[in-house]
Amino acid sequence: MKFDNASQRESYSADTKRAWLSNIVDGEVLEIGCGTGKLIPIISELSPRSRIYAIEKDKSKFIEAYKANPCCRIYNANFLDMNLLPAWKEKFDSIVLSSSLHEILQEAGQASIHSVLSLCHSMLKERLKNMPLSA
Repeated sequence: MKFDNASQRESYSADTKRAWLSNIVDGEVLEIGCGTGKLIPIISELSPRSRIYAIEKDKSKFIEAYKANPCCRIYNANFLDMNLLPAWKEKFDSIVLSSSLHEILQEAGQASIHSVLSLCHSMLKERLKNMPLSA
């Protein structure tokens, strides 16, 4: 799709993300690589009964996300290095990876993407593990 200007691109992106995020299951939600936290209010709006957790490894982005979303539990950490992962086994109803897989691929390669997806799968509640993926 071709855009005439940045505003059209941002509008398309926001509409696309909102449609995609409408698939979130109410409950415990984790966003991996939340950046400055711009999706957190959308997730809150679309899934108001959910508790939202987020992870961001970049310190400045984490600070911005933390300040903008005081009701969310946000961690400044690299997802693959987190010591919370064992406690998060089968904890989440939904996991969002909106903008982080390409960074993982650039930094650590294809094997790391497989590791991230395997970790995500282990953190989903058991009843969700056999549900079809939505695009």
